[in-house]
Amino acid sequence: MTIKEFYDQVNGSYNSLLERIGSEERAAKYLKMLKLDPSYNELKAAIERKDFETAFRSIHTLKGVSLNLALDSLYEASVTLTEIFRHYSGEDYQVAYDKVSEVYEKIMSAIDLLD
Repeated sequence: MTIKEFYDQVNGSYNSLLERIGSEERAAKYLKMLKLDPSYNELKAAIERKDFETAFRSIHTLKGVSLNLALDSLYEASVTLTEIFRHYSGEDYQVAYDKVSEVYEKIMSAIDLLD
């Protein structure tokens, strides 16, 4: 799969990516590095522990990474969860977390298909 096809599949912004990153080769490098980023796994573990301060930091980091890589669908899902955890006071986060997980897993699977 090409980088353009990847961005079409995951509802990202290919043109924004190229403006920010400069080339498809660099984009592929950074996307593959995303698989090594611990933010999502830290988020998952923090939620299991009900450590919402760490969950906030993890989702905030993932939001920034997704913005920098023009992964719009992950960014949008992350914004919602970030705001829930920013001043967490017990509101339900499960739907927002499930959306982040769904989009994240889709992106991770698509990264494996990159040329």
